[in-house]
Amino acid sequence: MIYSQRLTTDKYIYCQAYPNYFKAKKKNVLRKRVDHCAYDGPQLLTGTILFVVCFFLFQTMLAYYVLVTSVWCLVLIAHSILWLLLCFLKHLPIYSLVIITREQASLLHTFPQGVNLQI
Repeated sequence: MIYSQRLTTDKYIYCQAYPNYFKAKKKNVLRKRVDHCAYDGPQLLTGTILFVVCFFLFQTMLAYYVLVTSVWCLVLIAHSILWLLLCFLKHLPIYSLVIITREQASLLHTFPQGVNLQI
């Protein structure tokens, strides 16, 4: 889960950075600003190819991330439901309820059928 989140975040950052190639700018990490930079033909071609590849792969990675996250949430919900059911069964006095219902059923048949009580 963490790997796919990191991969999706990195792709998003790269897709934000590559359009600067078209504007002939680059990010200066030391001064924390965007500076002007003169790119030649092969560098612009490389930047364009990387931007196109990154843009189309970002959509694929986003779909994968949404799928994995939704499956993970469904598994988490199922796990929580089973845990709540287990807690409910642990704290419910099932054995006592079974004994009480059996005693009530057996009280109906304590006397033989031929004996009638009359007052």
